Amino acid sequence: MNKHLLLFWLGIAMYSCSEQNLDTNQRELTRPKIVFVPFSWPTLHFPLTAIRTGDLVLRHSEGFSSDIFKGANRRETLYSHAGIAIKNTDGSVDVYHMLGGVDNPRFNLKRDSVQAFVSPTFAKSFALYRYDLSDNERLYVDSLVRYLYRSNLQFDMNFDLKTDNKMYCSEFVYKVILLSTKKKEYLPLSERNGKRFVGVDDLYLNDHTTILIKKNYEKSN
Repeated sequence: MNKHLLLFWLGIAMYSCSEQNLDTNQRELTRPKIVFVPFSWPTLHFPLTAIRTGDLVLRHSEGFSSDIFKGANRRETLYSHAGIAIKNTDGSVDVYHMLGGVDNPRFNLKRDSVQAFVSPTFAKSFALYRYDLSDNERLYVDSLVRYLYRSNLQFDMNFDLKTDNKMYCSEFVYKVILLSTKKKEYLPLSERNGKRFVGVDDLYLNDHTTILIKKNYEKSN
């Protein structure tokens, strides 16, 4: 892969998590009207109560850029966006994820209910994976994610893995999990022409995850 092609893929990756990126002055004027599709979690035969803090939530988002970004994954091209599940004391579950564009013009760490995150309004398909975390590691995930949310962590438009004050979607999950486990090699990285990055597939194609559920809205499963 030559240098120009690498830059093309990295450019696509920067915009993948922003999903419908537009010029700052145009965001509010061109914001699309979203009609939320009602979604009943229990129909998936996996109880909402079974989700745990630290679980990985993946989706193939709607939009042309998301379809293209899947191709940047090194091994498997199923999903284009990722977030971390956090279970609240009332039993509800939120997904924290890095998102920009018209759906999140503040370009900061976003919090959505798990039902909204995986709804067919925003996703063509989704999956839920579990990391082999200890109870103490899950508590650390909870504290760290909530801290980053309060700190207004910003989306990384430069797609730079070396910076910690801004992150892109897969980088956010990667760094939270590594900090929580204190294991630098817990999750793999992808590399092209000497450039290291976190592919969405790196987050679940490893020795530390177990598949819990997957759903493709375009197929009957």
